[in-house]
Amino acid sequence: MIEKLHIENFTAFRKAEFDFVPGINVLVGANATGKTHVMKLLFAMQKAQVPARESLPILGPLFAIFRPEKLEALIHQGSRSKTSSIKATWNGKPYAFVVEINDRQNVAYDEGNQWESVTTPVFIPVKDMLAHSMGFLSLYDQRNIDFDETHHDILSLAFTPTLRETVRGDVEPLLTRIAEQLEGHVEVKGERFYLDGKNGRFEIHLVAEGWRKLALLYQLIANGSLTNGSVLYWDEPETNLNPSLMDEVIGILLELARRGVQIFLSTHDYIILKELDLQKKAGDTVRMFALERDKKDGSVSVHPANSYTELSPNLIAAQFERIYDMEIERALGS
Repeated sequence: MIEKLHIENFTAFRKAEFDFVPGINVLVGANATGKTHVMKLLFAMQKAQVPARESLPILGPLFAIFRPEKLEALIHQGSRSKTSSIKATWNGKPYAFVVEINDRQNVAYDEGNQWESVTTPVFIPVKDMLAHSMGFLSLYDQRNIDFDETHHDILSLAFTPTLRETVRGDVEPLLTRIAEQLEGHVEVKGERFYLDGKNGRFEIHLVAEGWRKLALLYQLIANGSLTNGSVLYWDEPETNLNPSLMDEVIGILLELARRGVQIFLSTHDYIILKELDLQKKAGDTVRMFALERDKKDGSVSVHPANSYTELSPNLIAAQFERIYDMEIERALGS
């Protein structure tokens, strides 16, 4: 489990501290406040040690996941310092790395401890990949294409064969719950995914994208990618998902968290935040982080909250209040 993150002079952050919970951690904020960057940063740190690489383990994942033209693009813009320092804690053990840009070197290197028993992380990017599975992995491995490594990794995990029903343990009710929403189950044949259900068998790219998100969750749970000790990063799960399905998605994520999966979400969606607030039970751990950009120097500050009502600043709520006020004014003829 990732417990803490300290950032100095990295992308949008001049200095930031995060204390995460073992359940669900939600990053909220306007565009360009670093929500996705926080998740990609943690994802890169995990990938660097699964398995541990022989030299400069963090450098490869940084380039593959953030895809900067030059390493210096990851330094906080406007900072006089040309050094970024990052430290995160995994199961009580800190791991740190430094990005240093000067006349002598332009490099990222590890400092201090390595983590132990690091699980393979799962990152679901905004762009759906199930519908683009045909030939993608071989193309990515052989050609320079403009996709960061999260797209390759999630498709690789999705292609992992499912576990036998006899060893799936207590996740079978979750799979049944998703299958009921999909009115079918996911199948893989060659390099294509299919949804096979009561209404027929459909190639996954012919299925609505909201259902494809549920299909991906089904596949990741069924093949053991999301199990006790796993970490899931999901960038904007609300994208192309009908709000009527959001209660099910949040319910499934809470069930995964209860089974020992640590979850990180970035979102702009009111329904996600409220569903988490309303569906969580005693013992569930949910923490929200409001990211706020300073208008003067562009740096981002972090404001943690343990409930939706504590979340501040809350631009999502502010927009709903603005719309409500406009509706009242129109109704009153003012």
